[in-house]
Amino acid sequence: MNHDRGPQGLETLLDKPEGEEIDSFLRHIFDIDPLPGFGDTSRTYVTFDNLHDLISAKLSPSSLNQSLHLPPSISPRSTNTPDQVSTTTTTSSTTSSSSSSSAPTRADLTSTPTPTSTHDEKTDNGRLGPDVVCLNPHGACIGTLALTDNNTQVEARCNFGTIMANVCVYSGKWQYEATILSAGIQQIGWAPPNVAFNREEGVGDFKHSYAFDGKRVKKWNVTPVDYGQIWVPGDVIGCCLDLDAGEISFYRNGVNLGLAYSGVKNGSHGFAYYPALSLSFGEKSVFNFGARPFEHPVPGYSPVQLRPTLLPPLSSTPPILTTPSFSSITPSLSSISPSSSSTLSSLSPSPFSSSFSASSPALPSQSLLEAHLTSVVAETTQNLLEDDPSRDTKYLVGCLGRLLLRGPMSPGPRSVSGSPAPAPLRPRPITQEEYTLTAAILFDRLAPALLDSYDIANVWFPFLAQTASSRKNGSALIEKAYDLIGLFMEPEEITDHIQDLLAYTSYKAMITGILQTVPPPDQKSASLHRSNITPKFTALTVANVLLKIPSILHTAVQMPSFSTFLENLLTTRRATALDLHNILPFVSIEKYQEERKNVPSTGLETFTPEGDRFCEDRCILFGIIKTQEELMYELVSVFYQSGVSIDDRVSEFFRKWLRNILEKNKGTVRNVLPPGLSNSTVLTNLGFILLRMIQNYISTTDPSQFPSSLFLYERYFDFARLGGTYGYVQKTYPSKVPDVYPPVFPIECEIFDAIVVLYHLGLSARFESAAVQQRDTNQMLSKYQEGRVQKDFVIHTIQVTVYLKLVLYGTPPPPPKITTHPLARVNENYKQQNLTNFLKFLSEILTVQASSSESFSYVPELYIESLVSLFHSLRRAEPSFPFTSPAHKDCLVPLLTFFADHFSDATIINPDVRERLLQTVSVVLQYREYISCCEGIPKIR
Repeated sequence: MNHDRGPQGLETLLDKPEGEEIDSFLRHIFDIDPLPGFGDTSRTYVTFDNLHDLISAKLSPSSLNQSLHLPPSISPRSTNTPDQVSTTTTTSSTTSSSSSSSAPTRADLTSTPTPTSTHDEKTDNGRLGPDVVCLNPHGACIGTLALTDNNTQVEARCNFGTIMANVCVYSGKWQYEATILSAGIQQIGWAPPNVAFNREEGVGDFKHSYAFDGKRVKKWNVTPVDYGQIWVPGDVIGCCLDLDAGEISFYRNGVNLGLAYSGVKNGSHGFAYYPALSLSFGEKSVFNFGARPFEHPVPGYSPVQLRPTLLPPLSSTPPILTTPSFSSITPSLSSISPSSSSTLSSLSPSPFSSSFSASSPALPSQSLLEAHLTSVVAETTQNLLEDDPSRDTKYLVGCLGRLLLRGPMSPGPRSVSGSPAPAPLRPRPITQEEYTLTAAILFDRLAPALLDSYDIANVWFPFLAQTASSRKNGSALIEKAYDLIGLFMEPEEITDHIQDLLAYTSYKAMITGILQTVPPPDQKSASLHRSNITPKFTALTVANVLLKIPSILHTAVQMPSFSTFLENLLTTRRATALDLHNILPFVSIEKYQEERKNVPSTGLETFTPEGDRFCEDRCILFGIIKTQEELMYELVSVFYQSGVSIDDRVSEFFRKWLRNILEKNKGTVRNVLPPGLSNSTVLTNLGFILLRMIQNYISTTDPSQFPSSLFLYERYFDFARLGGTYGYVQKTYPSKVPDVYPPVFPIECEIFDAIVVLYHLGLSARFESAAVQQRDTNQMLSKYQEGRVQKDFVIHTIQVTVYLKLVLYGTPPPPPKITTHPLARVNENYKQQNLTNFLKFLSEILTVQASSSESFSYVPELYIESLVSLFHSLRRAEPSFPFTSPAHKDCLVPLLTFFADHFSDATIINPDVRERLLQTVSVVLQYREYISCCEGIPKIR
């Protein structure tokens, strides 16, 4: 860091009256106890000169080792065990001016201490292997596996592959976490070395190897046994191995699944165990061995990757922590009189000391300063025994938070004379120079922590989340923090910091479910249960705040990995049966059947307690879903807003990202899904977000103005056109394609086209599954009335159906009689209307294109397939969309006209497409309410 950036003209800061104010300000920001004075008329001030030394005393011995010459053998960043810690006291040398220490610099703080031993050999901590733990492609790796993210994320490209980590453990209690990215067959657990894995047998299929599979809900040790809960993408599986007790257990999102195995042999029997995984084709997971804090740490278990601790673990005989005599490390303070013009810069020269005058406040005597610093060292050492590796960072971030809240002085009210009006009841606002100088000293210590992924996850992200969500001006405070980061950190450092921060933020968003998993409540605790339901979308909140800062957004869009981060931010962890039971514990079958009759509410219905709770819980669930959707919409709005000018670099990134998403997921329509696909919820969420963003464009644009040239390019991958393959259509209708490539169309046109493709790739299948679920529910209700199924099965099917209807259709549940929950949302039927507007505009575009055989031949088949599928999805919804009402006949009649005019159109080469149009017309004619609409269509009549 360039310390010459310090503000000039600060000579007056240390005058007597302002010295007290600076002292009070710095003690508040850095949480420094008052220094002892000597006499009633004299006082010692905290100044910018002695601030470096006082901060050093507040921090861990890693800083004190450099400023107070503590023994390096007890360096807090060492991972040595108590037996390896030297307890030899340090002999004080004679006083000399050359032995004075300066405050540690950025380079000092970022340097890695040299450990006295490595983990290459057997050590007493019960593990073997390197310090940094990852999946080992050179070890017992079977099959073709794709490793990314520093070899912590794996995806199978073979029928059944196995891989182990590069570290094994043989004694002690150990834990690692695996985040499930796809909910297929995976066997996660522990395995000894030299197991003969193959393409059919993996972890848990051999003796002394143990695994859990949440797809089949079984534990594996040669023979599978029912165990645990079903998992979904985004679940965090904790794998715990207690070799002292010989036990293995697994956790799902922090919930103990129970003891899986006992009698596990440890190192005393010659056994050691590697974290290991076997997975089938296309499945993927990401591992955290301890490089960042665990999402759900289990007390008593250590991460497989040891995090350097601030102090060695305590033993029966604690290591001796000695503090050398201050006379050995400082100049003789007895020669400095209180009235001397010298400052404490001789003790620790400040990089800004040249900015101060010689008129400093009175200095303490040697004994007083030594006593004060010694007490601080003792207090700090005691606090460090808590073994918090991020303690220093938490302290410094707390200082930054107080500094941001205090802020620099802004022009205030003035008196009649023109001078600032006095405010005796409030502290004097700090000046911009004081604010900048304090921040410079702070970031000299804080900057290294902002480059550490562990501290970013453990301290900085929680700080941003709390600031963004708990304060009205949280966004402004975070922007001020990054203004300081831009001032006191180098551009390369800022890029690395943003990379790590966005990586962790997107990961948190990916594993955060829309539902808070709580134990199922009983009847008496129902109201308490509902009041405790809160959405936890802190990652999306933080991402929105960060990406609204222009400097961060411009840095992010230039990162190759930002495309993946943005995709993770739009991922929703699906609700399991347990989640739905917790959020909808009171399902009224009678109330649900009453709603299926589509009887308009009169407000005179009889509300039963169970039925009313069922209504309120659905309103709360609807509110939670809507909250997440609003945050995602706000996030994507950073890249496109109707009528708002967006930076060209940001707009170009968004266009390319959309195209990459579509190309990446073009295989979702295949019978055998290829690897590398996005989470299906990404396609669903993105489709609805884009659909909402262009509602104004859809409602105000003439369909004839939609560019036909959009279909002339080879931009639809290997999807067929209505006239055949792209090559065949080019030969049949050799339209002249402009030479400019890639072509540039209005962004709204590209978004509309992306929505059609997204519907074909992802949304269509989701709507089909919802229709199947609704049909199954209706059948289950009929069987229940006949006494052929149990009530629990009916309740579960209703819970799943309600959830899908809220996610896909946005149909608001009927309002309860009384609701006071802040999340309860009613009367917000927004998705069905947006889908209907989209359906109408799509049919009009196809009608315009059909007026020319040449243009119509270039239209992809997926346009018509999406049109037909969306119409049936809206028609089959419960309650179905009122196409036949007078308000929506303007949508239905053109749609049916298009179906009737083109089910025999020779331009459409594929007979399956024409057959779907004909079947749609025949289905419509089976319903009385549609017949009246069809009477006005000549071809149908």
